[in-house]
Amino acid sequence: MAHVEHIGIRDSRIPSAGVPRPAAIDMNGTETMVTNMRHDDMHDDPTTRHGDGETDIEGLTNFRELGGLELAGGGETRHGILARSEGLVHVQTQALSQLHDMGVTCIVDLRSDAESESAPDPQVPGATMVRIPLLGGDMLHRDLKQWNAIKDMTAEDILHGMYFSMIAQEGRALTRAVRTIAHVDGDGMALVHCTAGKDRTGLAVALALDAAGVRREAIIEDYALSHTMLSGVWETGVLSALAARNIRIPDNIEPLLTMSPAPLMNDVLDDIDRNYGRVDQYLIANGMGREEIVALRARVRQE
Repeated sequence: MAHVEHIGIRDSRIPSAGVPRPAAIDMNGTETMVTNMRHDDMHDDPTTRHGDGETDIEGLTNFRELGGLELAGGGETRHGILARSEGLVHVQTQALSQLHDMGVTCIVDLRSDAESESAPDPQVPGATMVRIPLLGGDMLHRDLKQWNAIKDMTAEDILHGMYFSMIAQEGRALTRAVRTIAHVDGDGMALVHCTAGKDRTGLAVALALDAAGVRREAIIEDYALSHTMLSGVWETGVLSALAARNIRIPDNIEPLLTMSPAPLMNDVLDDIDRNYGRVDQYLIANGMGREEIVALRARVRQE
């Protein structure tokens, strides 16, 4: 069995200079509601395409390999170095071998302990699994009535508060995810995921790409793509499975299943720029070494 490394965040909530601290929202982007749904809860097998559409990964809807993104000063990101997806619980043996063949050697799991325990990742052959829990408070064991505190908020406001809370309060964990990407051996690929692969994954990947010098517009476009990829089969399957359990998501919460608005990621990255100067300075303030920034750029960039 491959090595599993667990990096907790229990003591990592240090102040982040200048970053606004909206009221904390104790939910994992509603992702945890679907964590422990079994494969047969979904009416169709989710399948994704990435890049030019030549590669399918059966069992994944929100997977994409991040090669070919435009760098700010010209050039593009390397293929086979970084990928992102939702959780791997629906991935069967043949597709796991496919991930291995693509070069995946490190899985970065950003889910809470409860999420990972209820829907453990299957083993990608030869890959090391690194657990870096983000948003430790999850909704798995909470009643929907406890959402009353946000019942009058729009989905946009809820998502905004959640992202800015992560940036302000969980910078150490986000930075550990980026550092892990920088330290993958050789030409191995890091695959970063949470449950839907949208919010926690979206932030961690955006920080890594920005620090590597990817053009800001390309980062935001990739982030926003999650809405398209999760809408349809994945969203319908989740809602149907919840309905079968007599669970109805409040109207202001349901959009959070797939929402990944480009303006939000633009606001987050701009705010980091205002308060830290650049994203790499935010990462350095949260424990990343300058030499690790250099290593990250060397890994991700195809000059």
